[in-house]
Amino acid sequence: MRLYDLGRYAEARALFEQLEAAGALDGPLLYRYAFCLRQAREAARERQVLERAVQALQAAAATDTTLESSFYLENAYRNLGRLDEARRVAEEAVRAVERGERQVAAEDAVESFRLGKLYDDLGRDNDAARWYDRAVAALDPQTYPSYVRWARGYLARRALARTDYVAAELHFSLLAQAALASRAELDQLALVRVRLGDYAGAREAWRQGERLDPPDANRERYCWHLADLADQLGTLPERAPDGRHWSALTKEELEALLLEQAARVREIQQAARGQAADAEQRQSWRDEIRRRQGVFVAAGLEYVSRDPRTHPIRETAFFGGYAPLIFKPAEWELPEPDKGRFRGDRPNPRSAGP
Repeated sequence: MRLYDLGRYAEARALFEQLEAAGALDGPLLYRYAFCLRQAREAARERQVLERAVQALQAAAATDTTLESSFYLENAYRNLGRLDEARRVAEEAVRAVERGERQVAAEDAVESFRLGKLYDDLGRDNDAARWYDRAVAALDPQTYPSYVRWARGYLARRALARTDYVAAELHFSLLAQAALASRAELDQLALVRVRLGDYAGAREAWRQGERLDPPDANRERYCWHLADLADQLGTLPERAPDGRHWSALTKEELEALLLEQAARVREIQQAARGQAADAEQRQSWRDEIRRRQGVFVAAGLEYVSRDPRTHPIRETAFFGGYAPLIFKPAEWELPEPDKGRFRGDRPNPRSAGP
């Protein structure tokens, strides 16, 4: 049971098989054994064990004063594709709680999770969120990582759908702190932090995602470097240069803005290298580079906030020729004039070329 709750299914399975050989598996244990088989992708064997679990759980659910038997029976039906029966079991269980026939103490984290999951499967989101909230308040993520991952993931996605970025950040960040967040959840955490203006936090979330799978983490690398630039700038323009909110721009408009800023910065840098400008002109160039850097970074972060399948930042930056502006902060600096090309305001004829 301890191994199962920790998500160490291969090890748990070996012990379940010993209990199976001894005829010592009841309904809930049969379900858990079947789930271990599911993780091993042994579909035929899993189905056989699930059918036995259903028979044992049906009998147990009739007299069980807790939600355990109903919880596993509903899940067993669901995994067998018997969705009407799964719904019936879930409805009977939650009605029993609502009528007071079954008691779920607020401090009983596991039972709170089970009730939340039953409401979740019935599509009763408000009730599910209420009981998932109670569950995660008491569940130890080191003891019940699967339950915490499920419940906090649900609460985070629900908050995100309601544009409650503060709540979404809380749940995603707690998953990240417990090392339970997936790459997709770390990506969502980073994007939520961007929405909240926490660019340093976004950088760290993307870096954590990168560490989960370094060979396949190109998106995370581009994203955390963009967040790093945003953190260095401190603030970003709230709207695009034409006054529209960033979210109103199309993919093509964002790509055009990125190209435009990169091209203009290169023009300024070329001019700075090629002419002896006075201090006022050089400061004007620096100010313009910084403004354009803000537009570039804001457009880039808006770009990566969209579906990466249609907004692939790595490919877009590579073919646009501005990947160095993302990865190398020094690429945004104003260069000094080429040495030897100018002496004061007079050109050096020996360096003028043919």
